[in-house]
Amino acid sequence: MKKLYIIVLSLVMIFSFSIAMFGQDCVSFIPVQQNTQFVLVVDRSGSMAGDPLRDAKQAVINFINSMQPGDSAALITFEDQVRVDHNFSSDRVRLVQAVRGIETGGRTRFYDAVGAAARMLKGKSGRTAILFLTDGNDNESSFSLNNIRQMNIGEQNVVYGIGLGNVDHKGISALSTATGGQYRAARGSGELNSLYTELQNLYYTEHKAAVSTFGGYTVTSLPDNRKVYLDGTLVGSSPVNIDRIRPGEHVVQVEFDNGLWECRSQLQAGTKGFVTARSADLPGDFIIESSPRGAAVFIDDTYVGLTAMIPSAVVNGSLDLSGQLRVKAMPEGGHTVKIIVAPDVELSSSQVMEFDFDMRRVSRYVNVNVLAGKALFANGERKQRNMMSLIDSAFSDPIFND
Repeated sequence: MKKLYIIVLSLVMIFSFSIAMFGQDCVSFIPVQQNTQFVLVVDRSGSMAGDPLRDAKQAVINFINSMQPGDSAALITFEDQVRVDHNFSSDRVRLVQAVRGIETGGRTRFYDAVGAAARMLKGKSGRTAILFLTDGNDNESSFSLNNIRQMNIGEQNVVYGIGLGNVDHKGISALSTATGGQYRAARGSGELNSLYTELQNLYYTEHKAAVSTFGGYTVTSLPDNRKVYLDGTLVGSSPVNIDRIRPGEHVVQVEFDNGLWECRSQLQAGTKGFVTARSADLPGDFIIESSPRGAAVFIDDTYVGLTAMIPSAVVNGSLDLSGQLRVKAMPEGGHTVKIIVAPDVELSSSQVMEFDFDMRRVSRYVNVNVLAGKALFANGERKQRNMMSLIDSAFSDPIFND
């Protein structure tokens, strides 16, 4: 039984890896420019009053004054309301004035503020980054943490963050990590200036400096939260950013329940590839039931396994095929199926069934009566034994070989 399982699994893998070699059409590339547009998201809730806000303002001002030439920034603050205090600008004087004007307010609408930052960055040229500061758990937002994680991965925004005080460090750290950014927990507001400086230097070192040397991919999928592989190595679950990839040919794979979706492409330095994998792009499964049971099945002269010893049954008004022989992600197009009754029965021409069929981009079920030489598909399509198969089987009978 273990040997049979290994054989079937091997064949399933062969089919899965052979059906989705889409080439360059499965990815769209855009050049990544050197300049960066930052959105600085600053908490101005009531708990930031006093030293925290004063220290935060000075840290943000120092960040603005340390931006590299060609970079610009926008300022968003939040409490009960999310407010755009200044739109994108490279005018440091005006940006600093906007920071100095921040005043504290009410509760914490952090997730909505990061969602607003992602919307502001939509369609912007060059690299895009968000740097947030929050000092409390979100208690007002319409967006969830998962929502803003997916948004920023999908929009290619790298997110850096600083948490001060009683915050969900684990959750918002995961947000930054998922986008390729980093997160820091401040022990007190006196650390804010050094943490802003540290994260800014990390960004310029790890992201901006690597643009001309490396490339990358952003991989999304429908449905999401599927394992993503780059060149055979697991890199996370969709949606996911994969940065600092050396130029050359790469293979992105996404694992769905119905098979392995695959995209092969040539990555150039200084470009980002956007890949969207869809489960619906994969061919369906081919499910085979036979009478007699336990028959050996070959597809295009390749062994795929034995049909089940237990018949399918109707459960809650539907045919339950979970126990039947299933070839996952069967390639579309024409195929030849050959079924031979298990060798504990004396073989003759009446116990070999061979027929041709077309596989479509949906799962197909067929019930084969080997002795009668007939196959019935779930949609009513019928097949009979190929005549050439009948002749070949007849000449293989011992009576012709004396």
